[in-house]
Amino acid sequence: MLFGAQQAQRAFAGAAEGRALFVVPNRSGLWARREATPFGFGRPYSLGQLESHLKRGSFTPEGHRAWLVRGSEARFNGEDRIDIKDLTLSIFTGEADGKLDTLILSPTAELRPGESLASGPGAIRVINDQFEATGTGWKYAHKDKRISIAKNVRVVFHAEFKDLLK
Repeated sequence: MLFGAQQAQRAFAGAAEGRALFVVPNRSGLWARREATPFGFGRPYSLGQLESHLKRGSFTPEGHRAWLVRGSEARFNGEDRIDIKDLTLSIFTGEADGKLDTLILSPTAELRPGESLASGPGAIRVINDQFEATGTGWKYAHKDKRISIAKNVRVVFHAEFKDLLK
């Protein structure tokens, strides 16, 4: 299932919107709806397992795209670590409209998809409707939708602050 979710993410990479239908076997019987079942290892899938696989493929449980990682080069370093060159990380609202919320750009990054984390020691540029930020030494936690920038931080707000200095 993880392979299928990743393939779906690649298929929708350039599309503003799209639909996917996942057809998977369902459990039946006395233990069918329990996550902690002695018969639940492997396939078929429970609802919790399907949601978990969708999240790993960067989709929300409703099936909407949550984030999209692109780069000019990717190197797998271990089971849950990907080093990316020329990162473009698109963060979506997670709603059905598929609207882009924030864009993160960095020349080098380390991605940990299982933890929904991205980080890098070098430069970062964060672009959003409300602000634009740059700096070095950064970390993005997708579960919290939190970006931390350690050094040389510069933020430009795209909003008007009326009477800020009165």
